[in-house]
Amino acid sequence: MFNQKKLAVAVTVALGASVGFMSSAQATSSLFFPHVVGSQTVASVVTVINTAGGRIAQYTNGNLHQTLWTKNIEGTEDAANARVCKDYNQYVTTSFNDITTFDVYGEFGQDTNGIMFENRVTTNRVDNSDDPNWSVGLGADVELPQRGFLLVSNEDFSSITDEGVLRGEAFIFEFAAGATWGYQAANRNPDVASGDSIPFYDYVGAASADNSALAIMPYDEFATALMVTPLPNRALPVGDAARTQNVGNLSTNIRLSQRAGGIGGFFDRDENPFSRTNGKSVVCVGRIDMQNLLFGANGPAGQFLDGGWSTLEINAGGATVTGTGSTANSSTGNSNAVVFKLEYNISDTINGEPVVGTFNNAIHILPPGLGWVTP
Repeated sequence: MFNQKKLAVAVTVALGASVGFMSSAQATSSLFFPHVVGSQTVASVVTVINTAGGRIAQYTNGNLHQTLWTKNIEGTEDAANARVCKDYNQYVTTSFNDITTFDVYGEFGQDTNGIMFENRVTTNRVDNSDDPNWSVGLGADVELPQRGFLLVSNEDFSSITDEGVLRGEAFIFEFAAGATWGYQAANRNPDVASGDSIPFYDYVGAASADNSALAIMPYDEFATALMVTPLPNRALPVGDAARTQNVGNLSTNIRLSQRAGGIGGFFDRDENPFSRTNGKSVVCVGRIDMQNLLFGANGPAGQFLDGGWSTLEINAGGATVTGTGSTANSSTGNSNAVVFKLEYNISDTINGEPVVGTFNNAIHILPPGLGWVTP
């Protein structure tokens, strides 16, 4: 049978997503990869596609600016989630219609400075594997395991626009046992004024919908966790410097409620309400085990064995960012975090019936108002 124990250990630092983010059509482009992770068995492989037009060399000398905000996640869940992130920066060469794929934490592509697949084909194009600006993976010098988020920009602050943007994808996988997930990167807020570099890293529109309903699988057969990346306060005016994602101390608080703005808790599969719940804080980026939200340190006490559902509340955090005339928490009750729900089986049965293999799933809690999704 598949090695479920190994996978269960690995996915505590892994992330998945099933739905991508929205992108805007403009030359001024910056990408937001809200969750990347690295360990001895987990890699985050990121791809950036440059369709931002042939003028890019005018603004960055043909480079992309990559910023990784990351932190060590050893120790308890609360201790890891409370740490701030540190940033690592580098500039890498690019050109119109270029594609670059790299392992953020440098497990793969160690002989090509973290860049992948470039040495497999010989063409007349930019070969980033020879770029002296590259380290061996942007986060290769940090001590694993790590969790963070990645920003990639062309730093085109001009008022010129065209139909192209940067586009990105993340492929996060546990390569010892074979679990994989992925997502599309978000692009910056299209309402940010041209020529303004301060709010260039504004991704507030990518925040997951507050008060979304979450299904919860039986905890004796499935592990469920929330992957959380705090965003700035969406109530701040567009253009305020406090809306930038380019910091390492944004925070939020997550809890479960029976209904939006109601009593904390959840419902089981027989519609029975339970008022027991715990709020959990995250700084910069983090992972919250669902059982810690439901029951805390006292354990499940036999409740909720078959799972059920609850309402996700994204509440005010504690860290502050001072902008142009504004000082604000990362949230004042507004949607202010990108949240993914990760679930995978931890037993040899599903619904009490034997299974062979290990199954995993991840759901992106979408921003409000996207298509059929309603909070």
